Amino acid sequence: MEVVFLDQSDSTRNNYTIIYPDNKPITGLIFIIPGFGQSAERTLEQTDLPIKTAKQGLLTIIPTLQDGVQSFGVDNLSQESLNNIIQDVTNKHKLSGLPFYIGGFSIGGSCAIKYAQNAKVKPDAVFAVDPPLDFERFYNSSKRDIRLSLDKAHSQENVYMVERIEKEFNGTPRTKYFA
Repeated sequence: MEVVFLDQSDSTRNNYTIIYPDNKPITGLIFIIPGFGQSAERTLEQTDLPIKTAKQGLLTIIPTLQDGVQSFGVDNLSQESLNNIIQDVTNKHKLSGLPFYIGGFSIGGSCAIKYAQNAKVKPDAVFAVDPPLDFERFYNSSKRDIRLSLDKAHSQENVYMVERIEKEFNGTPRTKYFA
């Protein structure tokens, strides 16, 4: 296992954790994108998927994007950051032509799906575990949860997501069409 930093002066973002397969040669590449607020370390604590994929011969990558663990995944900055990490990995490890898979958990799944829709190099397979894909519904649900908070201690994730959706989509579902 190794952590690679695209910017040596910043260990909080623009990096990726590599889990190398025990058996060489590498048979493919998989990116597993963490959920909102999750680090690579936390992802490894929550699931053994990265270890299982490495045992199958896949070079396994868990990226930390430009916004660190606060990455929104579907915004332009996150997508650009993911693309830069994918390019860095494929160039350093000479993986062109091998099977390429991408997926993620929660907002990481949304990130993977958005990437696959617009990728120059299409992944062979994409997966997403519980991703928000309907951001209008997600926005309205978060607003409702905030409004119904009995003790007025709103979920900080809901507050953050409402603000972030308004910023990234330049408005609310009532003022902008969400696509």
